[in-house]
Amino acid sequence: MEVHKAAVDDRRIHLMHIVDLVRRRLGECLRAELADHPYTDVRRSELRLLLLISPAGTSLTELAEITGVTKQSLSEFVERLQTAGYLTTETSPDDRRVKLIRPTKRGTTARRQILAAIRSVEDAWQSAVGADRFDTMTAVLTELAASGSPSAPTSPPVTRTSGV
Repeated sequence: MEVHKAAVDDRRIHLMHIVDLVRRRLGECLRAELADHPYTDVRRSELRLLLLISPAGTSLTELAEITGVTKQSLSEFVERLQTAGYLTTETSPDDRRVKLIRPTKRGTTARRQILAAIRSVEDAWQSAVGADRFDTMTAVLTELAASGSPSAPTSPPVTRTSGV
């Protein structure tokens, strides 16, 4: 996916747009990497959820905190993944009111293959832009994701120009 020349020449490319383009490009690369794997019985968004579930078990409340999605909405995702054989739920041994969601053997296999595909794409991108730049990008995005809602900037944002 290319950033159109008109976008660079005529107006500032916003970070939200760039992040969305990168997310879409990652999705395209992952679909290509996983083309031979049989994960067509559930949605990609549900498979992304599978990556957030710990093999040791994750509660619905924890998933809601991680994703920012309501427990009601997540319940539908979990149910679809359970029906497709990727997840199971069990009562927590520590608190009988809590249901722990765990990957099944099929879920663990899918999770492993998806994570390997992600590493493959990341390795290719790192080779393309260089390890230092890739590591810096990852660190900055991680910092921004963890910072919550920053206060208003004290100086005007820097407008990028083409070639930067």
